Amino acid sequence: MRSAVKPQATATETKRNEREVIMKRKRVLVTTAALACGLVMSGAFAANAATPAATSVSSFGVSTQHGYVGAVSSDVISRAAMPANKPIIGQAQYEPQSMEALKGFPAAGPADGQIASAGGKYAELDKQSATMWAKNVVKSGPINVVWKNTASHKTTKWDYFITKNGWDPNAPLTRAELEPLATIDGGGVAPGAESAHKLALPADHSGYHVILAVWEIADTANSFYNVIDVDIDGQGDGLPSLNPGDDHAADQAPTEDAPTNDQAAEDESPADDQSAGDQATDADDVTAPSAPSGLHSMGTTADSVDLMWSAASDNVGVVRYDVQRATATGALFSVGSTAKASFKDAGLRAATAYQYRIVAIDAAGNSTGSSILNVTTKGGSPSAPVDNTPATDAPASTPDSGVQAWDMRAYYNKGDRVSYNGKTYECVQSHQEVGDPGWITALSLWKAL
Repeated sequence: MRSAVKPQATATETKRNEREVIMKRKRVLVTTAALACGLVMSGAFAANAATPAATSVSSFGVSTQHGYVGAVSSDVISRAAMPANKPIIGQAQYEPQSMEALKGFPAAGPADGQIASAGGKYAELDKQSATMWAKNVVKSGPINVVWKNTASHKTTKWDYFITKNGWDPNAPLTRAELEPLATIDGGGVAPGAESAHKLALPADHSGYHVILAVWEIADTANSFYNVIDVDIDGQGDGLPSLNPGDDHAADQAPTEDAPTNDQAAEDESPADDQSAGDQATDADDVTAPSAPSGLHSMGTTADSVDLMWSAASDNVGVVRYDVQRATATGALFSVGSTAKASFKDAGLRAATAYQYRIVAIDAAGNSTGSSILNVTTKGGSPSAPVDNTPATDAPASTPDSGVQAWDMRAYYNKGDRVSYNGKTYECVQSHQEVGDPGWITALSLWKAL
C-alpha cells in the first residue's frame, strides 16, 4: 500500500475560514478527525442483481433534498460538484444536486454506462478514463461523506458502492464493476441541511476507484446518484487530485486530459489565508460550538421574521450560523447563513406558522443547533416578497382556477398547485425553490396533472 503524498503548500493553498460548496463553490474545508467504524464489505456484487446485504449504520451530524456529496465538512466531493471538473462537464456544473433517476439500484435505476449522470441527461459525466477526472486523495479506512441537501425528502436509505479491484477505469461505469460498501438507514424521515455518514474504505483497495452514492427517497419513485472519484493511499500518479485540507486541485499541474482550476485562485480573498499552524489546529478540532441561545423575533410582519440570538462560543471560533426554517408540518431546511447573530427572513406567507433553528458552525465543520422558535406571521395581505422573482417564462396565474404561476424562488407545501408553460403541477414534497428553472420538472418535487 502506498503512502499519500501531499503537494507542497503555497500561501494560497492553506485552509479557508469558510467555504460553501454550492453551484459557485470554490473551496472545501475538510476535517481529518475520523472515528473508526467497521463498514468494510465483502462478497461479490452481480450485475443487475437485487441489492445485496450491506452493513447498516446510523447517520450523524446536523439533522434538506435534492442534494449532492460535498458539504463543507465532507472528506470527498462528487464528480459534478468538483470545481476542477467544471470546464468539461457542461451544464452539470450548475446541477450537482439534480442527478435523479428511478430507485431500486442495482436491479433498477440508470442503465449501465449512464450511472454517473443518472440516466444520460448530463452525458459528459458518463465519460470515463483514468486521467480525466479530478480525484479526492484519501487514505484507506474511515472517511466522512457529507451530502449538501437543498430540498427536503423523506429518506429510505443511502447505499454506497465502490469499484472492484481490477475494474476498467477507461470504460463507462457498469454495475458489474461495483461492489457494496455500506448502507445507512434513513428511517423514513427527512434529514436536515446536511447528511453525514462515516464509511470505511476497504484495506485491499488502493489507487483510482469510484464510489457510487445512492440516496433513496421514501415517498417517490426516485433516487439521487452521485459518483465520487478517489485516489486511495495514492501519490497522485500525475493525475489531478484533492488532498483533505487542500483547495480543489488549485495550483496542481494538469495533465493532458485534466482541467485547471485557475478561477479558484483568481477568486481568492485575503481573508481566506491562514498560517500552516492554524491549518493543523483546525484540522484537529473536534469540539462543537455551544448552542446559540435566546433565539427570538425582533419583529414579525405578514411576510417577514426578524431573528436575533445570542452568539455561540467555540474553542477555535464560530465562522457562521446556518438559519433553518420549517412550516408546522414540514422539515427544517436552510434558508441562508450569516456571520452575525441576526437574520431577516423575508418573502413569507401571511398568517402562517413557521419554526426556526439556528446552527452554529466552526471552522472545522463542527456544529450545534439551537432550540426551536415558533413564529406566526401576521394576517392580512403581505407586502411584496423580497427576492421572489418568478421564472421569466412562467405564465400568468389563472384566476378562473385559482392556480398561481410557479415561482422558482418560493417555498411550497405538499399539495400546492402551480401553473407553468400551460400545465398544472402539484407539489409532492414540501421544499424551498432556489431559482433553478429545472426543478419544476423534477419528479421528486412536482407532478404534472
